[in-house]
Amino acid sequence: MPCFSGEYKPAWGNPPSLSRPRTGRYPRRAALCGGSATRAGKELLKHTVSYDEGLLKALKDSEEARAYLEVALDECEASGEIDGLLLALRDVAQAQGGISALAERSGLNREHLYRVLSSRSKPKIDNLMAIVSALGFRLRLDFAEL
Repeated sequence: MPCFSGEYKPAWGNPPSLSRPRTGRYPRRAALCGGSATRAGKELLKHTVSYDEGLLKALKDSEEARAYLEVALDECEASGEIDGLLLALRDVAQAQGGISALAERSGLNREHLYRVLSSRSKPKIDNLMAIVSALGFRLRLDFAEL
């Protein structure tokens, strides 16, 4: 998962590596309050979701997806590496119906789309434009700050 340094604050919280684990946080407190550490941990698990689930749920919103892709594009521009952008496009595609649905909307072969969105490839501009368009967005040029 790329580490974004922009001002964007995701609605789904910090990535798992940046937040404390939610299960078993206070096992002694649970035991002191008449419960057990295991029961307290199971109770906490009922009220938590995985990072991926929360991300995909948030990315169903088009404004959230747009902001996510903008940050990924900014990071791609700053670092010169496209892996983070491809991962972000893959996340948005999964949230908005999956790769198969994206393949139908974009007119690209599903297997080819998996290859294009993998970190092993450098997609051509026509494939990138088709993917972005099928997700409901378009690329625009803006003046760079020199």
